[in-house]
Amino acid sequence: MVKRGSGSGGQQNQNATSIERSTITALQKRITNECPSRGYAPPLNQKVSFRSLPISEATLRGLEEGDGKSQQQGGKRGGRGANSSNNSSNNSQQNGRNNKKKSNNLSIKKQFWTMTDIQNACIPHALCGRDILGAARTGR
Repeated sequence: MVKRGSGSGGQQNQNATSIERSTITALQKRITNECPSRGYAPPLNQKVSFRSLPISEATLRGLEEGDGKSQQQGGKRGGRGANSSNNSSNNSQQNGRNNKKKSNNLSIKKQFWTMTDIQNACIPHALCGRDILGAARTGR
């Protein structure tokens, strides 16, 4: 009986490994087939989904669902200790801002469905293994 139990566990691991291998092979084929020509830059202001890229389902889930972990940690870092040495009028203003930040950081999950122009131009080339030098306007 012990051999059956360990055998089925090993078989499950083997099945998971073969599924992963076939997924990787399929993604590699897509990358090869969909690789843009060198120097190609798509038109600007397009709404292109991350789902159009040859990336794993786990990566897509992470982009679409978000995890909120990094935002929560960021809210904790800017905590009470930073405000303790300020005067009382600044304290009330800053505490209001920090409290707002904390509540926002705890509730917001970043979700990414469509690529920015620079992502749309660069990610396909990066997936093909090319070096990239890009410039994009930030802070909008």
